[in-house]
Amino acid sequence: MIEEKYMKKIYYIQKEIAEILDEETHTLRYWERCFPELRSHKMRNGKRLYTDRLLDLFCAVQHFIRDEKLTIAGAKSRITEYLGDKGVEENTGIPISEERSVSPTDIVLKREEFIELLQILQLLINKIK
Repeated sequence: MIEEKYMKKIYYIQKEIAEILDEETHTLRYWERCFPELRSHKMRNGKRLYTDRLLDLFCAVQHFIRDEKLTIAGAKSRITEYLGDKGVEENTGIPISEERSVSPTDIVLKREEFIELLQILQLLINKIK
């Protein structure tokens, strides 16, 4: 089960995902190479950022590999079924439908997510100063 301290985050770093899943970080990087759907966003400093959607996909991959004892190829086919007929946007790992209703540069956030993002940016600005 996912711990309470991770429940209301917009983004997770690789170490947090590894702790949530009880996996090593090198395992997550390997899965990212095997499953293009899991590609994370990288910050300038090289740290990977993961969304709730990617966390769900990592949980699914872990279930297929660890619990159902599937091979990587078997897990790939199950992930394809899990995602349905959606594609994967190049270099982001964000599943997209064939008919996109917004442009690639549009970002849609809920009010709470936007407020949390502003708080994070304010903290970063204060650390930089």
